[in-house]
Amino acid sequence: MITFVLTPDEWEEVLVDQYRADLGLHLAETLADPDPDERFVVFYDGSLHRSTREQLPPVRGRAHERARARWRSEHPQRPGDGWFAFDPNNRDRRADPDRRARGTLTSVSDEEQVLEAAQARATALAN
Repeated sequence: MITFVLTPDEWEEVLVDQYRADLGLHLAETLADPDPDERFVVFYDGSLHRSTREQLPPVRGRAHERARARWRSEHPQRPGDGWFAFDPNNRDRRADPDRRARGTLTSVSDEEQVLEAAQARATALAN
């Protein structure tokens, strides 16, 4: 449940002055995906804001942030984890002759040395 905390004058400013044409869209954006601890919508600095309390200034919730931090602590990244534009373990891709022709790498052995050095650095940083 979300509680709106506004005076009649603030409602008038929201309804008439600011969001007359797109009030529905603005309210949908304001209410979309709130943190579970954001139970209030308050009027502050001329617009509506979600908040964890009725008092001003509004305070944003941190429940989603805490949940992500807890998940990351329970599932730490291992060396080599992360996003890659291609599968770094796919030897066919690593041995792509077009990449070597563009001057990126001169040979497969050079690429393997670079990969080994990067893995060694990642392991060192993880320890």
